[in-house]
Amino acid sequence: MKRSYKWLIGATIAGILLLLFIFIYMNQSPMMWSEVQSDEDLDDFIKQMSTEEKVGQLLMPAIREMDGEPVTEMNDELNEMLGTFQPGGIILFRENIQSRNQVKQLNEAMQKGSDVPLLISIDQEGGIVTRLPYFPELPGNMALGATHSADLARETGEVLGAELRQIGVHIDFTPSVDVNTNPNNPVIGVRSFGDDPELVTEMGLAFMEGLHASDVMAVAKHFPGHGSVNLDSHYVLPVSEQSIEELEQVEWKPFRKMIEQGVPGIMTAHITFPNIDDSEFTSRKDGLPIQTPATMSPKIMNELLRNEMGFQGLLFTDSMEMKAITDHFGPGEAAVQAVLAGVDVIVMPDHLKVAYDSLAQAVEENRISEERLNQSVNRILQAKLKWIDESEVDELDAAVTNRAVELEKKIAQDSITLMKNEGSVIPLTAPVNGQISFVSTNSQHLEKLKYALWKDHKKVTLILLKGDALTEAQKQELKKSEMTILITDSKTVIGEGDTGWEQSAMNETIRHSEKSILVMARNPYDADVLSEVDAAIAQYSDQQASFQATVDLIFGRIEAKGERPVERLEKR
Repeated sequence: MKRSYKWLIGATIAGILLLLFIFIYMNQSPMMWSEVQSDEDLDDFIKQMSTEEKVGQLLMPAIREMDGEPVTEMNDELNEMLGTFQPGGIILFRENIQSRNQVKQLNEAMQKGSDVPLLISIDQEGGIVTRLPYFPELPGNMALGATHSADLARETGEVLGAELRQIGVHIDFTPSVDVNTNPNNPVIGVRSFGDDPELVTEMGLAFMEGLHASDVMAVAKHFPGHGSVNLDSHYVLPVSEQSIEELEQVEWKPFRKMIEQGVPGIMTAHITFPNIDDSEFTSRKDGLPIQTPATMSPKIMNELLRNEMGFQGLLFTDSMEMKAITDHFGPGEAAVQAVLAGVDVIVMPDHLKVAYDSLAQAVEENRISEERLNQSVNRILQAKLKWIDESEVDELDAAVTNRAVELEKKIAQDSITLMKNEGSVIPLTAPVNGQISFVSTNSQHLEKLKYALWKDHKKVTLILLKGDALTEAQKQELKKSEMTILITDSKTVIGEGDTGWEQSAMNETIRHSEKSILVMARNPYDADVLSEVDAAIAQYSDQQASFQATVDLIFGRIEAKGERPVERLEKR
């Protein structure tokens, strides 16, 4: 009896203790993000996260529009999306941005709606890829390459970073360190610093240093290299036939050096590289086999980039809305295959809910292991600890814009390249008293050049080309002109693709001109095709500052300091 009594007391005490433990455990407050201060804290924070919360961290959707309207402020639909999917980040586009104050308020509102802070990102490369409508666009990477000035590249990164930081952006998807070895590349071109891997490496590193000096995370792109293909992955799935030796000598040099110098992020390329990975998927488009895009290739992302090259930072997909992916894969399987390959962040999933559900299901079915999921979540949260400072609220500083305006002018002047000057046409040694004709297929470029020239010469006529032959009236205007300035803005090479008519019209213009100057407002290869012009100027950009620098060169106010950062066509 005594024994039974003691046993009952012991069992009762044990039961009470167990209930007390359960009560304490069930009522214990979960760790807040603000409490994470160390790696141990981060490990504890991840352990308490649900699978769904972890999956959300892997997603970085765009919020261009909701209900058919641009998203420029917090609304019910955006708030619901943040609460439902708890994404790890957001990528902003021009549609989201009206002014400095507005976008800062939007970013702050999104952060308040998120339990774990968002990594807010943007594509603000400068040049032809910009998202801030109120901010100087700057001449871009190939113009920087033409200056051969790492200092200017560094200052560009610093100025862009200073603006992004103060509006609440943490990641800039730049620099593009693609080596533009193919003049017919329709999507890189002037987004590249040039076709010399050493120059691209030097400028890319300096650009990264500038961004980091302003506390904005740099992301090098597009690995394993997008510079050699002749198709645009926004519309099709390109194939790179380069050998591993060729890739090592050119495409991978900038990436290897940037990894050595600690680049925190890399973005993938939606391109197949059969000499690295010849595995295949079945395309949903037509049921035929396609080779594995780099974004979904474990051989490229995990074995090559992670293990062989030693990259330990955040790995981002390029936009998963691009047809290189959507034509061949459903949005769910595309996200799953990218994560299986070693990617951390799915940028712009084609369908957010489908990608979210598919990733969660893949974890539940152990296609994606808990260990693999935690690897990416850990890297993402580590990046948040490093690049997001919730206590810091920068006051908006409009002086950054003034600095950017001066930098834009400096780059424009230092990049201007005089590629041809037969008979020393440039600079003008005598005043032009008669008419000057401007000829282009782009009316905005005609107006920009007219504005730049206005204080020097007002007797101008604008000729907008619309077909492969000049009209009789246009021929008469050229006949009356002392000089003709032709403007091209080729994304590849004039005469290639659907621009054969433009080449014909430009050549006819040259034949009817007494003196002709070619101004290239984008790629500098057109001078190799329109070889009958008297002089050729590469300005690499269609910004007003670049047109002004061209006019200043023509009238002798500045000298041509730029050096062409890509080889002539005949040398290829």
